[in-house]
Amino acid sequence: MSGSKLAMENREPKASVIVPVYNTEKYLEEAVHSLMNQTLKDIEIILINDGSTDNSLDVISKLALLDSRIRVVSQKNGGLSQVRNLGVGISAGKYIYFMDSDDYIQNDTIHECFDKCEKYKLDFLFFDAEQFSENSSLKLGINYDRKGLIEDTVDDGANILEGLLDKKLYRSSACLVFINKEFYIKSGLGFYEGIIHEDELFTPQLYLNAERVGRIDKPFYKRRFREDSIMSSTFSMKNMNAYFTVSRELINLKSRLEKRKQIILNRLISEMLNAAIYKAHSLPFKDKLGVLANAIFNFAYYLDLKTVIVLLFKS
Repeated sequence: MSGSKLAMENREPKASVIVPVYNTEKYLEEAVHSLMNQTLKDIEIILINDGSTDNSLDVISKLALLDSRIRVVSQKNGGLSQVRNLGVGISAGKYIYFMDSDDYIQNDTIHECFDKCEKYKLDFLFFDAEQFSENSSLKLGINYDRKGLIEDTVDDGANILEGLLDKKLYRSSACLVFINKEFYIKSGLGFYEGIIHEDELFTPQLYLNAERVGRIDKPFYKRRFREDSIMSSTFSMKNMNAYFTVSRELINLKSRLEKRKQIILNRLISEMLNAAIYKAHSLPFKDKLGVLANAIFNFAYYLDLKTVIVLLFKS
């Protein structure tokens, strides 16, 4: 192997983009081409096929032939958290970014994020998203547009998180953050495996560990809202149990935090848990009683009376 080729293989890319892939063959070309066309060329694109049963693996394997920056990994299904953790473990970039395989990003996303993180020595930065759907009858979910509503400043993560909660503008999606990998590793960050809504646990820890957080006031991320996605599926006990798990883990985290951060985290847990229990009003009555019993026994401190009333009496 020549010295120049060895040096190239050992060189640290400026960023690693980690994309879990599961049964999204229809959207993969658009998603991956948005990464191949980034104005910052010095990146690696890690595509991890998580046991897809459609032609997703064939699609990403063919795309990898077009671009040497693409790394394809294929495994049995392990879930989104496991795939992201694997991706971080094999990544070589100075920064890491998580993208879903049915969405895409603007061509200047990685370049602008990298430049700002370098200029201000950020632990991470966050940005916005625009939602879209090919089905005009679908009602779009969460509003990710926060343009002009958040001050463009550098501050510690706890202050930023508190300000976002004050304005009801906190969004937990891991696809809206660009993270310094050294900070990520040093903070012991990672995704809790075996649950859905894993971002609800990951992102608060990201903010509370960070000392320097910035923002780019642009909707870099283009989120596809579709009928067969987790985001648009009917609320079930699987969702509720995941929120209970996230709440328990965040409560366990509190004991390791200073008082100011404990207060912020209490507020976040309360808002998240009450919102989830509110959605549980659509469950069968037997399940609603189970949710109420679990909530009262384990999370009474965080419950609002209004939430309990809605859970029991809204049909």
